[in-house]
Amino acid sequence: KSVRGKRGGLRDFMTLPLDIIQEICLHLYPQALLSLSRTTKAFHDFLMRKALASIWKDSLSRIMDLPECPDEFIEPAWVSLLFSPTCTVSVS
Repeated sequence: KSVRGKRGGLRDFMTLPLDIIQEICLHLYPQALLSLSRTTKAFHDFLMRKALASIWKDSLSRIMDLPECPDEFIEPAWVSLLFSPTCTVSVS
């Protein structure tokens, strides 16, 4: 199936069983998980599930000398703070 440019490239990927997508995500670095979570609402909703927090934790553990996620952050917010060019986290 031919796809012009980058449009529609994830459409077929999202038809995979969720356990396969989860297994693939287990091998991604935090920056890739963050990027993937920002591609579509479906990926965002999938990767932000509390049940998948271990994927983010495992991903963060692969980076040497990275500060641990503070208690007041969830892992995706911590990844965003560390690896995004802009800060989107508000601490009150």
